Amino acid sequence: MAKKKAKKKLSVLTLAMLVVAVVGVALSVTGWFLDWTVVKTDTIIGGGESSGMTLQDWAELNDLGELTPENSVLMQAFAWCAGIVAIVGLVVLALKALLKSKLLGTISLIVGALAVICGIVAIIVTFVAAQSYLDVQVGDIVKSTCQPAVGAWLTTAGSIVAGAAAVVGSRK
Repeated sequence: MAKKKAKKKLSVLTLAMLVVAVVGVALSVTGWFLDWTVVKTDTIIGGGESSGMTLQDWAELNDLGELTPENSVLMQAFAWCAGIVAIVGLVVLALKALLKSKLLGTISLIVGALAVICGIVAIIVTFVAAQSYLDVQVGDIVKSTCQPAVGAWLTTAGSIVAGAAAVVGSRK
């Protein structure tokens, strides 16, 4: 009797990395729609106020052109790139797992590393844009701080997690 070829199943590591990549992509995409930065304002008289700004708010400020720092466009670009590259990493990792291709493994490695880099650069550029925004907005009687909010942190963490999963998953 002829032996039947056993179909190769997904390894536990590959399956785990796919799940981790899905979680990373979900975090990354969710971050796009939450507050990207938060501005906390205190006046001489007292009392404070906080207001969040989403990526859409930053885009609207860019349309006005007056109050927006030049690097806010770069911040938005890296924010979107971090999530998009994380999504691409997930897709390539899934295709690699299904098709068992070494070429897709190499592509997954490259895209995963790129997702990690884009996530890190996105948060760095967000810090820079937030500081530049304050330089334009702060007056003598008002003290304001602008810093990354939950959306920036989620997108950064999500792209790093998804990218790391794509890198680890590419090796098996």
